Amino acid sequence: MRQRSAKLILSALSVFVFFAQSAYAQNKEMLFSSGEVLIADEPLPSKVFNAQKNVLKIIAGFYSKDDANPDSFIFLGSGFVEKNSGLVVTARHLLVEPLFSVGQPHVVNGDLVSKYAHDFYAIVERADSLEIFPLFFVAMSKLDTYGDVMLLRPTNKNLNVNPLELDLNASLGDTVYTSGFTAHYSNYYDLDGKIKNVLVDEIKFNFRNKISAIKENQGLAAAGVSRIYRMVDHAQGGFSGGPVLNDQGRVIGITIEVNGAFVYAMSARDILNLISSLL
Repeated sequence: MRQRSAKLILSALSVFVFFAQSAYAQNKEMLFSSGEVLIADEPLPSKVFNAQKNVLKIIAGFYSKDDANPDSFIFLGSGFVEKNSGLVVTARHLLVEPLFSVGQPHVVNGDLVSKYAHDFYAIVERADSLEIFPLFFVAMSKLDTYGDVMLLRPTNKNLNVNPLELDLNASLGDTVYTSGFTAHYSNYYDLDGKIKNVLVDEIKFNFRNKISAIKENQGLAAAGVSRIYRMVDHAQGGFSGGPVLNDQGRVIGITIEVNGAFVYAMSARDILNLISSLL
């Protein structure tokens, strides 16, 4: 009897250790460019861990159309492939803010016309590969609104990721996870005293947050938005357009702003409204 009890205890302990190790592994990921990295402060729910593997790094590149040797600059954001449409979802301000920052563009029939051309790319990184996919512009939230959604599509082949599903039913107090990429640039002086920039780090991370407010009001409606989530804790620049995941790994919105300890997300409802407008 004692031997049988000992075996049961050992079996139970081995199961506990297995699940403890599995849970611990859920906040680490192997990436081609970085090796093994910590992608969350604490173990992620398994559905969140699997979903965040499919978050895209979005690169928006801008260059002058007129110069023979055009100056170029890039903006970094995040995004994902929406399940039903197959479209890449990210934040509109990855396009709008850079164009307005380098000079007032013209608006023709609701479209921005600028002396700067732009290209979009999605970067998909796995443990053993890093792929770059050109994207083309499909649609964005209307200008002169607060809507901050942009839709893109791969130009040549499907992205090597699983699409994520929208969820319209987030509630106050829900635990959610802001997922995305950011980069840390720094600088140093050369021997002539000139400042040289250096890319120090590229980071993939998932922050655990809680929905602290759901904003639906006349002001937002007049600005072309049906719902905004305010979350308390953390996100980073570069997370713009990245999915906010519930504990089932579904997308309740995309990160659009960070204000101190508060993070704001455009709702899945507004993402769906833009996708539906194309049908």
